[in-house]
Amino acid sequence: MTARGRVKVESSNKRVRVLFGGEVVADTTAPLLVWEKPYYPTYYFPASDVRHDLLSESGESRSPSRGTAKRFTVSAGGATAPDSAYRHTGSPIEEIRDHIAFDWAAMDHWLEEDEEVYVHARDPYT
Repeated sequence: MTARGRVKVESSNKRVRVLFGGEVVADTTAPLLVWEKPYYPTYYFPASDVRHDLLSESGESRSPSRGTAKRFTVSAGGATAPDSAYRHTGSPIEEIRDHIAFDWAAMDHWLEEDEEVYVHARDPYT
């Protein structure tokens, strides 16, 4: 586990999938749990476990702790979620540079192992 400022990063070995428009957008057994906010973590997927054919660049955003992020629109099955994925390629937090995160509410379904999760990634400590 590493922490930089208020951001904490930890590896997980759960299988995590995110679905949108009837398609699996990302599927990994090596997600990162990143506490962007102190209340609960966000899943970051290795870029190699994300369907890049469903992403199109849509701009940038900036985080004081994580740096500049490339934003992506996710398009699948006739549905579109603008600016719903992001990647901090030049982040001062080295562990997240090769990972992509998704806005939870913009995606249709999240699965941890084979169980659907509805609100946010589960904090393994609570």
